[in-house]
This record gives sequence, structure tokens and C-alpha cells, in this order.
Amino acid sequence: MIQHIEKIIRDKGLCGDEKLSFLKYATPASGRHLDDKVLFFVFRDTESTPFLCIKTIRSYYAHDVLVHNFFSLKKVHTLTKCGPYEDLFVEALFLYDDGEFVWSVERVGKGKRMRFTPAMVKDFVSTYTHFQKSIIDEEKPRIEDVCEYVKNTIETSKLSPKSKEMVTHFLQELPSLPLAVPAIMQHGDLSQDNILVSQKQFHVIDCDYTDLIYLPGFDIFHFIYRHHTTGVNTLLEESLSHYFEIIGVNISKEQYKQLYVMYYLLDRVVRKPHELEKQTPHTLVLELKTHLGI
Repeated sequence: MIQHIEKIIRDKGLCGDEKLSFLKYATPASGRHLDDKVLFFVFRDTESTPFLCIKTIRSYYAHDVLVHNFFSLKKVHTLTKCGPYEDLFVEALFLYDDGEFVWSVERVGKGKRMRFTPAMVKDFVSTYTHFQKSIIDEEKPRIEDVCEYVKNTIETSKLSPKSKEMVTHFLQELPSLPLAVPAIMQHGDLSQDNILVSQKQFHVIDCDYTDLIYLPGFDIFHFIYRHHTTGVNTLLEESLSHYFEIIGVNISKEQYKQLYVMYYLLDRVVRKPHELEKQTPHTLVLELKTHLGI
């Protein structure tokens, strides 16, 4: 397979005549699911850092996951091209799909993972907020009803019919949320582990869930929520207040609380459906109270 990949990336002009080496990478959990990724990092012979990343999956049966990921990255690049956020995400270069094998080529993100200081957190949130505002300037669709949007996402998710019914019933018991917001493409898995830092610039990687969630504020919520235990509510309130002010949406305190629930549910529905399969309405309520204090 390596010889096949090397020939095609040379034919596509993604490298010169220099000697290349490949490093295979897979997580300890890879192989449990058909859509688990396998990565190959491509190095020039004279360099110690890779310049290309090849993504493939365990089984062609799940090829739609990789194809979706590739075109989502292409969409982000189209929205940010020639602007101040062009380098915020890695660039998707080429997709190979012959009906039996599928793999994609991306540029490797610049920088390295770092433990974020409070100042870096604020700097990143500000950068990402203005990136999201730039998307609104390019696209202007709206979510007219947040609850209906979440219900529709649940209906088209990979949850079992029983879990869909359980989560939908849970939503129906919540106070209504009459709120119209811009539909803004979210990364879907934004965390410090998926951000590289280089010369005070941020580069977002691992975009497997990009273009699956369009509820604004989702990324900011989870970026902060995952990595902060003390003062998380204050930091969330400050960050999301600034975020919604920049994108031009007025949110009340009660609406924030309900949005937190929507963010939390969407994360489970899109990224961790297997966890919802184990829950009952009672345990779901307890989890929300424990984690969100609602």
C-alpha cells in the first residue's frame, strides 16, 4: 500500500524526487470499529518533521467517514482562503477512492501540543470567536429554533431507535428555547489535544467531526468545559458572552443554561452515541445535574 500511495502523491506533484519515509500511527483503541483511522506521516529524507499526513480507515465499508472528513476540510479552506484564518485548519489536498481503497492527503499542522495557560485560553477563544464571525460573513443561514435543530440532529444520528426516543422525550420536558441563531459550522471535537501552537499561532487538527454540528458556541463550550474544573462556569459565561456579542446574538441567562444542555447532548449524540445507549432518562438527568449543575 505504501508504494501505491507514494506513486500517487508523486504523480499529483505533492512532493519532488526526494526520498520519502513513512511512519504509521494508530491509537491503542484503533481496530474496534470499522471507521477507526490509520495515519501515515510522510517525511522527506533530510527532515525530522513530516510534511504530509495520509489518512485511511480499517474497512472500505466505512469510507463515507473519510470522504466526509476530506470535503469538510475543503469547505473550511474555501471559507478561509486568503483571509486571516487560512492557516487555522490544516489543508486537505487529495482524496483517493477506487471503490476498494480510500485514503486522503492533508498538510501536516504546524507546531506542537502545549498545556494552555489562562492567557493562551483567552487568546485562542478570541481567535476562534472571530474565525466563527468570518464564517457568518461568508454564509448567512439561520437555525430558527434551537430545540428543533437538536431534535433533527438526534433523528438523523446513529443512535438506536430506543435511545432516540429517550433523548427526544427528555428534550420535550425542557422549557422551550425560542431562539434564532446563525448556523455556523463547528469543529465538533475542539480540545487542547487537537490544537497545535507555533510562534503564538494556533492550528486546529483532527477534524473528523467537522461539519456535523452547526449550533454556534458548541466548540467554545467544549473547549473550555473539557479542560477546566475550577471557575469553569465563570470562564464559560465570559467566553460565550463575548462570542455571542461578536456574532450578533443576544442570549439571556436562562437561554445560556438551556444551550449548555443542548451542547452537552449534541456531544453525546454525535461523538459518543455509545454512552447514551447505556443510559435511562433518570441517569441522563443526574449526569446533567452533576456535570452542568443544572
